[in-house]
Amino acid sequence: MDYLIFSFLLVTLSLSGFYQQQSADNLNSTEMTKTTIQQAIETVHDINAINDYLYRHPDVI
Repeated sequence: MDYLIFSFLLVTLSLSGFYQQQSADNLNSTEMTKTTIQQAIETVHDINAINDYLYRHPDVI
C-alpha cells in the first residue's frame, strides 16, 4: 500500500512539473514573438522615414 501511495505521489509531482515547464515555454515563445513583431514595426517605421526623406529631397539620389 505504501508503494501505491508513493507511486501516485511521484506521478502527480512529475506531471505538475511537466505542466509548469510547458507553461513557461509558452510564455517565452510569446515574449519572443512580441519582440520580433516590435522589431518589424520599428523597421517599417525606419524605412518609411527614409522614404519620406528621399521624397522631400529628390536631389540626394
